[in-house]
Amino acid sequence: MESKEDREQDHTEEVLGRSVVRWNPLRALPDGSSARVDNFGDLLGPLIAQRILWLNNINSGLADSRRLLTVGSILHFALPDDVVWGSGINGKVPGRKVGSTKLDVRLLRGPRSKSHLHNMGTSAPHLFGDPALLIPTLFPEVRGWTDVKTRDVLVVPNLNDKLLFDDELPMVSPRNEIWLVVRAIAQSKFVVASSLHALILADALGIPNRAVKPEAEHHTKYMDYYEGTGRTRVQLARNYSEALDLGPTARGTYDIEGIYNSFPLDLWRPDAQKNHPHTAVPPVDEWKDIDNNISDWESYSGNPSDDVLPALLRRCLRPVRDDGSGNIEKPRQQALALIERLPHQSLTPRLGPEEKALLQDLTSAKETQQAIRSE
Repeated sequence: MESKEDREQDHTEEVLGRSVVRWNPLRALPDGSSARVDNFGDLLGPLIAQRILWLNNINSGLADSRRLLTVGSILHFALPDDVVWGSGINGKVPGRKVGSTKLDVRLLRGPRSKSHLHNMGTSAPHLFGDPALLIPTLFPEVRGWTDVKTRDVLVVPNLNDKLLFDDELPMVSPRNEIWLVVRAIAQSKFVVASSLHALILADALGIPNRAVKPEAEHHTKYMDYYEGTGRTRVQLARNYSEALDLGPTARGTYDIEGIYNSFPLDLWRPDAQKNHPHTAVPPVDEWKDIDNNISDWESYSGNPSDDVLPALLRRCLRPVRDDGSGNIEKPRQQALALIERLPHQSLTPRLGPEEKALLQDLTSAKETQQAIRSE
């Protein structure tokens, strides 16, 4: 149950002048100081909103009091006139699980949240989904991380559930930096989690996963999400071993374009439609995205043999191998320009036979051209 201290804290983050609600309370530390919980799933809402605004070239907001509620079981924080995009009810909150009935609902996490709102007299569209399902679409570099698997199984506990799992298991804390957690999930073959958003991200990335019934959380939010993605009979494992025995949960279905298009752009731009059905999910410029990723890693001070680098090298090669335009010279030149910025010689042993052959073909062709020019 949420404490009085939690309820009295400010649970909003400013995104271009608009308050976006997210749960991230201050908690007391043993030394008498305090720190934010920083549970990665609860921090995704403002991040996703900011990215969508950037993709739509919006750089300022309107001056009014309406807030946006998005990722998380945070409907109990709702105030009159708040806009809801993908939030859900929290089963741990007693009595009224929604803070206000005067809401502008664009998207809900699942049918259990819709039913609760309906019983309170608040209407909502029949569109379900957690906005975190958009992460691979909004941040396509995350898809590249799935190319290299660094572990067979990853455990991601709910932030209050670490005792459910043995410390010797391959585990990542949900309180780590957001992208570290996302990357760990992306590079795993199977995810076992009591962290709801670890399961959601695994779904979004097509990674097999199984939920473990949490000790500290109510099952409502899990079933709300599963039922919203067409799965009504999901069994939550009792522990890690049972999760492995049960194997992956069946894949769900969800409308990525519907989720994206229901985002309330009009909160920031008055001329935007309340629902913007003609705004397609942004296309991905693969070359630009790879270039941006390599730029990030050029300034990275860590180990250059990190698993993300071979994944980036594979992404450089893929458009050349799969190009169907008939104009093979341009993608070869683009690929080479990017490959030369990577330590490709040391990464070659980590490629497959076909990838090695293509890399050899590209680099040897350039060496031949340079030799001809020098004569």
